[in-house]
Amino acid sequence: MKILNKIKTAVTEEITYGAGNLLSVFEKLDVDGHKHLTNDSLFRGLKKMNIKITSEEVDMFIDSIDDNQDGKLSYMEFAKNMSDCDAGKTIDDEQHHLFPLFESIRRKAAQERKPLSQLFRVKKDYNSK
Repeated sequence: MKILNKIKTAVTEEITYGAGNLLSVFEKLDVDGHKHLTNDSLFRGLKKMNIKITSEEVDMFIDSIDDNQDGKLSYMEFAKNMSDCDAGKTIDDEQHHLFPLFESIRRKAAQERKPLSQLFRVKKDYNSK
């Protein structure tokens, strides 16, 4: 889809030359600070990034990646479709879009001094046969 590629290119450039990671780009686009992107907030956010786009193109973009069809994009919906924009980074790289989640899980496990399997209440031990 042409509009998806247009926005992916803009997001990749913003990660590379500006914001540093996908979460920062999402927060920059979330001009209202509501923790989700509506047509209006995404349109205004893209305009602030000097991206030439129409409101109709933003509608098409949101419709194409809005998994639950609620008319707005959560960070997870956005990240799932933009994740290749910061390809080449490992999850333990602070610039990776999943780093904040990874780091919070790591800290929680260290704080509680529990293995991840107990932290997430995993019943099956995948390491034993």
